[in-house]
Amino acid sequence: MPSWVPFPTVWAYVAGSILLASGIGLAMNRKARIAAASIGALMFFLTLFLYLLGLILAHGGSTAEINEALNYVADTLLFAGSALVLAAALPRERDVAST
Repeated sequence: MPSWVPFPTVWAYVAGSILLASGIGLAMNRKARIAAASIGALMFFLTLFLYLLGLILAHGGSTAEINEALNYVADTLLFAGSALVLAAALPRERDVAST
């Protein structure tokens, strides 16, 4: 977590809890669509509120700082998009129950 984030330990535990619960849901195929959407939403909001702001703040810095910030933004958006595509591809709960 960046140093400017208030209560970084709390946010780290919240994000870790969401990822752990969603991972268990995906592995056990219980509420897998919601779990994948939760992971995608978490990654998107991390990108929006942490890494994108870091990219803006690194704008006046060295090339290495800009590349690192851009890498964080691109990687996290890739993970968010992958999780959201997975959520869209998974069947809805009522579709699974009827089969």
